[in-house]
Amino acid sequence: MTSLVLAFSARWLSSRAIEVPDYNAGYLNSTVSIERLPSEAAGSMTLTLSGIVVGSAYRIENASDGSLLAQGTAASSSVDVPLSYFIPNRTARIKVRKGTSAPLYKPLETQAVIGPDDQSVYIAQIPDE
Repeated sequence: MTSLVLAFSARWLSSRAIEVPDYNAGYLNSTVSIERLPSEAAGSMTLTLSGIVVGSAYRIENASDGSLLAQGTAASSSVDVPLSYFIPNRTARIKVRKGTSAPLYKPLETQAVIGPDDQSVYIAQIPDE
């Protein structure tokens, strides 16, 4: 890039062309980030419990501290549970039991990762005879 330099300190106007390095603005980067507290959810996802026996009670809790994330009773063989996910991903403990009316099923416990992607967990309950 060529610039023109004018010297106004002399009695007469003098000027000359000089070469100035061309600093490409493309090298300048800007970063935008969103910072959250560890207790703030990063988003939501859906945990699907498929193959669950109708009438079974389910409880979903945080595997690290046992805090309750969701609970309910299955009205159909597939239950969609909306959950919030955090960074880093957390492991959820899923407990399922049908012990109130016949036919009875043994308690089942499994785990799933709660992250940005939806998860589907097959619940293979065993009859309690």
